[in-house]
Amino acid sequence: MTKFNVLVVDDANFIREFTRRGLTSSIPNVVVLEAVNGRHAQDILAKKPVDIVLCDWEMPEVDGHELLSWIRSDDRFHNLPFIMVTSRGEKSYVVSAVRAGIDGYIVKPFTIDILVSKIHETLARRGRTIASETKAISTAHPFSESVAILTNSYKKNDKETYEVKETSEVEDRGSRNLLSRVSAQLRYSSRVVRCIVQRLDLGGSVVIIPQEESSPAIMDQVVLALTLDSPTLHVKDINAVVNAIDAIESRNETRFKRLTLRFVDEDPKKQAALSRLITSV
Repeated sequence: MTKFNVLVVDDANFIREFTRRGLTSSIPNVVVLEAVNGRHAQDILAKKPVDIVLCDWEMPEVDGHELLSWIRSDDRFHNLPFIMVTSRGEKSYVVSAVRAGIDGYIVKPFTIDILVSKIHETLARRGRTIASETKAISTAHPFSESVAILTNSYKKNDKETYEVKETSEVEDRGSRNLLSRVSAQLRYSSRVVRCIVQRLDLGGSVVIIPQEESSPAIMDQVVLALTLDSPTLHVKDINAVVNAIDAIESRNETRFKRLTLRFVDEDPKKQAALSRLITSV
């Protein structure tokens, strides 16, 4: 299979890492090249073939808009697909980028699903396609049950308690995994709340928490504690950063948020404990 080379240009290391992890798990045979700014990207483009550029706007030395202008003015790269991935969502920025020749515009924070969809859309407009094997989010248990557990109103045999709307995640109830055995608490600011684990790997987790006024925001640091009852395993105080937040509605008046967490804890003991827990569920 032909390699699909993606150049990710961003001065934030965690954004490059998040993008790299997401693309390598979603697109077969992808090769992710990383640049810390536009100047670095120019050097890479001069040496290696690239199929698409995913670029931040605000960076030192050469920013994203300057890199885009350079690419469009160079005969070697002027047809190279270019997606701007930035926290700048103001209309003036979008218009400026469109005039400079972008193929797509994504406002941070973003999800990997959104990014992969935009890549396919961009390539399709240019008559190209790539294979994709986007992995579905593994759920601890149906969302309706997750909500009930958080509100202490869970009834094992009462399937009509809450309406399940997110069918893409919970439709196949026979495929639910054993993450329901994992209990978790999230600590942020001075709050400690119970949460439901929907996805868990060595790089991060997806959890659901009740929505509060003091709920974490994007880029906030949080601490996650995990417990597996049988065999008894604990992962205490693993440090993480909030990468994405999605609002969730339920049929009752309680609202919830789905947080995508990226683990930033380099403690080898915690990493070993997390690995043991993951392999035990």
